[in-house]
Amino acid sequence: MEIRKIEFAHKVTSLTQSLDVCVEVSSGYTYTVEVSTVEGLLIQMGNEDFMRPHAPKIIVKKLTRELITRAIYAYAEENNGYWIKLCQFGDNLDISLLNQLQEEDYKQQKKWMEEEEY
Repeated sequence: MEIRKIEFAHKVTSLTQSLDVCVEVSSGYTYTVEVSTVEGLLIQMGNEDFMRPHAPKIIVKKLTRELITRAIYAYAEENNGYWIKLCQFGDNLDISLLNQLQEEDYKQQKKWMEEEEY
């Protein structure tokens, strides 16, 4: 995945712990991914003991342009942008696709188990 432009959705201040980042790629499509710090995750958790399910996001130690850019490029380089795409569309995946992947994996596991018995 080739990145053309990275833009922050809003200004980052010393109090900012999470922000949306717009990532334009060579096809012209713009992905919007959330980038957060660990402190930002704790704020989002509030009084909960764990993080409730939500769309995947990129976690960084600090919200700086350099660090966010490095993280975005790392996510974009892996498997033709798989992780950027997952951050964009992860909460829109149809459960039937995941069920199908699970079934295929189960069949493969079963096959391996049967092969080990011989």
